[in-house]
Amino acid sequence: MRLILAAIFAGLASAAVAEPDVEQVAAAFANEFRAGNLFVSEAECRARLSQRHATFAQVGGDKLAPTAFVLEANRLICEALMHQEAIPLHRAEAARLTAEAQRLDQIWRRDRAADPVGVVDFPGRDASQQQLRSDARWQLETAYAKGFIIADLQAEADRLLRLAIEDFGRFGPQSKRTMLMAADADGEKSLQEGFRDLLPRAS
Repeated sequence: MRLILAAIFAGLASAAVAEPDVEQVAAAFANEFRAGNLFVSEAECRARLSQRHATFAQVGGDKLAPTAFVLEANRLICEALMHQEAIPLHRAEAARLTAEAQRLDQIWRRDRAADPVGVVDFPGRDASQQQLRSDARWQLETAYAKGFIIADLQAEADRLLRLAIEDFGRFGPQSKRTMLMAADADGEKSLQEGFRDLLPRAS
């Protein structure tokens, strides 16, 4: 009897080991997928997305929720890259506007020193400089705000990537085969491994 119980418990333990940890697989997939797509240009990201969409569509994978989630997450990553690439441009424009305001101030001070009587101060004299500095502040504020936009986009992409893996298990064998075909045709290693890690394992 003890031997039988021991065998049963051993079998249960083996089955437990064979059962994939969906949350762990989903988290690993999300991290690997984002890491592989965050360090490219926006243009390259969108080119990859276009190719991925076409590849999924060829095998019907674009109509299934998990692979559709991957496509949407990929799109959000591209959006995040677009905002990321814009930040240095906003900062550079802020620096240019500030430098121009300073240049105008220097010209006025030079002219004022050369002709104190003819060059007088008056309300609104530095209106152009004030507008330039206001525009510079707007550029910096926009760059700062984009940091929050990027974080939101990446968080939503991460949620969708995790959901893609977590949702995979509820589909039937044929749909799973379709998604695996899409992943194989796409060539994204993290996607291939993410789906396959959820397939039943031999105990």
